[in-house]
Amino acid sequence: MKGLARTSLKDGTLEIVFSSSIMFTPGKADIEREFMKNVDIMVALIKNKNPNYRVIVEGHTDDNPLSDENAFSSNWDLASSRAASVVDRFIHYGFKPNQLAAVGFGDSRPVSPNRDKFGVAIKENQALNRRVIIKVLQPLRSTKMRNVGIESYFEDTEIIKK
Repeated sequence: MKGLARTSLKDGTLEIVFSSSIMFTPGKADIEREFMKNVDIMVALIKNKNPNYRVIVEGHTDDNPLSDENAFSSNWDLASSRAASVVDRFIHYGFKPNQLAAVGFGDSRPVSPNRDKFGVAIKENQALNRRVIIKVLQPLRSTKMRNVGIESYFEDTEIIKK
């Protein structure tokens, strides 16, 4: 997976960032067949480490509007569907749905400006903004649902000790 993703560890959360350009055909939400094996390897590695991890998958797009012929109504819709496609792979490999969340942010959280001061698209930045972020969180023993914000709807009591 070297060169296909950027990884970082922040506050006990592993973040894996993929360019959606390598995962998806433009304007589509199905994972590219050629890339599916990479996603499956990553999911299997995570499951082998601990099948109780909680996972949040975020979909992000650039600010280009979708064409009228596109199956998705907006960049929000496309980003959400892409995140859900990745979550489906976790379910396929046996993760429980209550451990998973798919979130679409559309173009609302760019890492770089999509356009210059004249409103002209900056293609390199737009490519950076089209991404999928997989956040692997510490597993929790679950007893009750807890809402602690848009990114954290999971059952919660205590962190499982190894």
